[in-house]
Parts: sequence; structure tokens; C-alpha cells
Amino acid sequence: MATVMPSAITFDGRTHLITSATLRFDGSDWTLVLTTPEGTTLELYGEADGDRLRLDLRALDELLGHLQGAPITSYPRGQEVCAAFFDVRASEGEGMLLTADFELDWDRALDPPGARYPEPRRVGMRIATG
Repeated sequence: MATVMPSAITFDGRTHLITSATLRFDGSDWTLVLTTPEGTTLELYGEADGDRLRLDLRALDELLGHLQGAPITSYPRGQEVCAAFFDVRASEGEGMLLTADFELDWDRALDPPGARYPEPRRVGMRIATG
């Protein structure tokens, strides 16, 4: 029997657990509703792009801002690329496993006074839907 890793988002080396994840499609648009152990509901959304799911950058910024406790404007894979995707594969049962791993640049003008962040900043997401 395979061991199922918990769903989690890692940002700047800090891991944030996800207790439940629900993925819904409306045509090529998708919404991913995440619940934290504290009961907070977070959402990511975007569009299907072939066999990957493109993340809407406003939704990504909201999620990352929540995780760091301050607003952020992010540039996944740098300002020239500025795109992030979930890779999708089948998971145990009827769910899917969504994974994303990327470095990002960000608008430092929004940093709180005295804030220090690692460079480069890194995001890793491993989300199992069910």
C-alpha cells in the first residue's frame, strides 16, 4: 500500500498543511478550494492549458499574501515569464495530484518595513484532491 503524503504548500521554506482540497471545473476554468488545519478557506483558480492548470496570478498573490501575512505581487519564474502551472496526474482513488514548484521574483515596494525574505523565493505545492 502506497503512503499518501499530506497536501501542503511550502513558501520561503515554511510548510503550510492543507487538510482538504476540492477541484471544480467549469469548461476550461477551474477553482481549487483549500482548507487549512485552522479552518481557513483559501482559493486558487485559473484555466486549463493542455495537460497543466495555469494559475491566475491574482489568486496566487492572495494565497501567498495570506501565508506570509502581508500583501505580495509575485512574478513566478521571473518578470519575463510571469506564469505558474500545476502539473496534474492521477492520485489514489478518484482524485488528482496537483504539483507546482517554482522560484519567484516580487515587488519589493510592498514589503513591510524591515522585512527580510530569502532570495530567490521558492514556492512548492503538492495538493491531493479527492
